[in-house]
Amino acid sequence: MTGLIVVDHGSKLDAANQMLEQAVELMMASPGFNFEPILAAHMDLASPSIAEAMAQLYTLGVREVIVFPYFLSPGRHTQEDIPRLTRDAAAPLPGMKALVAEPFGLSPKLIDAALQRIRACRDAAASPAPRRKSGGTTRIQTNSNRTTRRMKPQM
Repeated sequence: MTGLIVVDHGSKLDAANQMLEQAVELMMASPGFNFEPILAAHMDLASPSIAEAMAQLYTLGVREVIVFPYFLSPGRHTQEDIPRLTRDAAAPLPGMKALVAEPFGLSPKLIDAALQRIRACRDAAASPAPRRKSGGTTRIQTNSNRTTRRMKPQM
């Protein structure tokens, strides 16, 4: 059985950490999803850590795990930190094979999602007043007399 750990940076903000849990739930609900068990983990600042998640999978009988960095692009965290943390987590677990996947990268679906967010921001800026609802915008003042609108994250 191959387990999956989806790992982000981690945050001091609970809402940010909960968003990773929601992403994992969406993955599990996707047609064709065939990894079980699956856990969310955080590289830093929040629990569970990669080591905690891997140990939990090990106690469930998992001996192969794929760690997916929930990051947009390759960088120090995805190329160095997460592979190191993964190796360190697997080392004390006899027979555990751990693999690290590449981050999202240049996925066409991510580009589509980015363009959707950009268009929504542009459209909201053209509206006379910001909407105060999930997925809406908020006005933030800048140092000039201009008003800037920033999109709220959609869940």
